[in-house]
Amino acid sequence: MDAEALPAGVESLRATLRGFLDNDLLPAERREGVLDEAQATAALKSWARSRSAELGIYRLAQPVDLGGGGLGPLGRVALHEEIARSQCVLHDCVLGGDGGL
Repeated sequence: MDAEALPAGVESLRATLRGFLDNDLLPAERREGVLDEAQATAALKSWARSRSAELGIYRLAQPVDLGGGGLGPLGRVALHEEIARSQCVLHDCVLGGDGGL
């Protein structure tokens, strides 16, 4: 395995997140003219959380004992990097918190 490569499971999650951000969330933010989270409607925020949950990434970064997926530090960093790359406004609606990262 390449020392720079992410484990396959983490890379798969990252690809899923990238697809959601690029194909769903960013276009929705642009369509609604959202430049700041405070501008987003409750419906848009709810949709972002629901869609993220459908894809298996919402609450993934939270500890298992808090009902989350227990994703480790490497996975959390990879997903946060992907969110930062996208510059999406509703980033807090995507992972649903991460238990302190």
